[in-house]
Amino acid sequence: MKNRFIRMFPATRRKVFSSPVVAALLWVFLILMLPTQGFALQVHAEPEGLYSHQIGHIFFIISMAVFIFWLQKTRFAEKRGWRYIQVSCVIFILWNLGAMAGHMMESRLTEDAFVRISSGRALVLEKTVAPYLFYFLKLDHLFAVPAMVFFLLGVNRLRKADEGRS
Repeated sequence: MKNRFIRMFPATRRKVFSSPVVAALLWVFLILMLPTQGFALQVHAEPEGLYSHQIGHIFFIISMAVFIFWLQKTRFAEKRGWRYIQVSCVIFILWNLGAMAGHMMESRLTEDAFVRISSGRALVLEKTVAPYLFYFLKLDHLFAVPAMVFFLLGVNRLRKADEGRS
């Protein structure tokens, strides 16, 4: 148990939480900071919220493109772990482009584009130019999850390569 932290973080040869008092204070702080409610949906006010959200997507696309370019330029992409991370960057770019297009389509929809199903709450999008495209773009996790998986595979591969060297 004593060397567990050192094995997890070999670059640091010291223990951060060596005192039980520090660990107890950390737990108290974390418990006090727990929120009473957690909302899973964040609605942006029109139009400033949508603009700032779209700018975030653009910034993420540019960041991933620069990272891909950097991986190629430094020849890190020749290693399998970095190649997985590079693939995740490409998929993240596709995810951002799809999410941006979905946000733009959603912002242009009116309430009469949705038709209520007979039993009550469910709404079906019928009166729009491309309902299937809209539904596909709203399934953005079909891109986000594989991107995260490739990123995780890359990080795991790099960790295993680092453990093999030391």
